[in-house]
Amino acid sequence: MEQPALSQNKKIKTDDFQVTILPSIAYGRPRLKRVLLFLLSNAAARLLIVLLLGVAIVFVWSWLNYKYAEKELEIQQANLSPQAQVIQKETGNLLERLGRHMFLPVDEKPVVASIVDAKVLAQSNAFYKNAQNGDKIIVYVNSQLAIIYNPIADKIVNVGPLIDEEVIQEVLVVEIRNGTKISGLAEKLSGQLKIDSSFDVLSISYAEKRNYQKNILIDLSGGSKKDLIKKLESILGVSAVTTTPVGEKNSKAEAVIILGNK
Repeated sequence: MEQPALSQNKKIKTDDFQVTILPSIAYGRPRLKRVLLFLLSNAAARLLIVLLLGVAIVFVWSWLNYKYAEKELEIQQANLSPQAQVIQKETGNLLERLGRHMFLPVDEKPVVASIVDAKVLAQSNAFYKNAQNGDKIIVYVNSQLAIIYNPIADKIVNVGPLIDEEVIQEVLVVEIRNGTKISGLAEKLSGQLKIDSSFDVLSISYAEKRNYQKNILIDLSGGSKKDLIKKLESILGVSAVTTTPVGEKNSKAEAVIILGNK
């Protein structure tokens, strides 16, 4: 049987316009020809194609934004000091455990602090009546929600609306190291800071080196306690840094003070 001539293009006319179909499509690929004709002659099909292209563009755009945000988060994590990363991880674990007992707001980051003098707080505010030293106070300012949580017993001590600024008082955990040969400097500063309930002195000790000429304030809070860090900067007369001096031990505190010769 003779094959149809393929030397000429075949023209197909639709209601709206004329389309030229290549010979290979007109004769060699009849199914593709029918699909092409349907798509070109059917307005609903053309609309479907446009919608599919729109969905594809939105998907690609969303995916690129997600990868960008993921990369930004990796950069932020890399810029945190090891101690700040530990604190951030511990806070995340704390909120995860707390979330097993109650629904937590998901659209804001809470303020998390440790209770260091439960008796004094209980005398001034009944909200702290059953609190103990070491309990955590978690406050969602925008949601006006305050929670006292005992991480050791894994129990919620109290939950209530945010009605007093005292409830959201932050506490900065501080370690003091004497970087000089002058005895008693760390103890003296510790006594001064303990007067202020904003500071919890974790420990006092000597620095690895005893020849520091100036005070050094190391911020290990990851930027979560900016106001209290500024307060320490004013007390010490220095600007905080985020890197521990070479040779010095890491700390579990949120800030480390190394005292030098003034």
